[in-house]
Amino acid sequence: MKVFFFTKGFHLVANTAHINSSMARFVKKKTEFNSFTPAPPPPPPPPPSMMASSSSSSSSSPASAPAGQYSSRTDRGGDYSSDHLMQRMAVIDQFKKMEFLLLPAQHGGPLLQFLQQGSRYEHHETKRAMLEFMCAVFATKWNPFVKKKTFIDTYISYFYIGFIRLYNSFVLDPITLELCRLHLRLLFAFALNKNDKITMKFYQLRVMDFLVREINLEQEIKENRDGSAP
Repeated sequence: MKVFFFTKGFHLVANTAHINSSMARFVKKKTEFNSFTPAPPPPPPPPPSMMASSSSSSSSSPASAPAGQYSSRTDRGGDYSSDHLMQRMAVIDQFKKMEFLLLPAQHGGPLLQFLQQGSRYEHHETKRAMLEFMCAVFATKWNPFVKKKTFIDTYISYFYIGFIRLYNSFVLDPITLELCRLHLRLLFAFALNKNDKITMKFYQLRVMDFLVREINLEQEIKENRDGSAP
């Protein structure tokens, strides 16, 4: 008996809640309908004489941009609206605020000074975080540092020479391999945002010559090893 009354009471509460929700939706729809204001009818078309005069004046004067449309300009091969340009300038301003961190070591940059201290095993986690931060900054499209000759000469030279030292150390521990990858990632970040100065620096250091030669050598060694295997 208790179960029967509990079940009936449960269904009664459920039906009551359903009715209340239906009434609430009805009241909401009715309120929206009562508050609805129809749009005013469109204005009548102008007389034919006015239309002819307006068409002749529009043909004699240059067409203007529609209302609310942003002006645009061509920058680096693309059209940018004013909002896009404002966003770009805001990103550049944020990068300029952190320029003191990324300055070359001879100009007092703390990050490169810290990376040059001690061996690769000292403060490895901190150095890894610094390298990842640098890779993220220089891989960003709008960073202003890839256009400055001081940054290009310092960073490409430092990390390319650092990669060669790590690569020729014949050490295969995880820390050394991770540092090799991070050095290459930073060089790749400059290659993503290449310009004439970056291209010339890569050419002066013969970066591609070294990489292609080593890749070919590694491929020949792998093929000879696979061919001599029983």
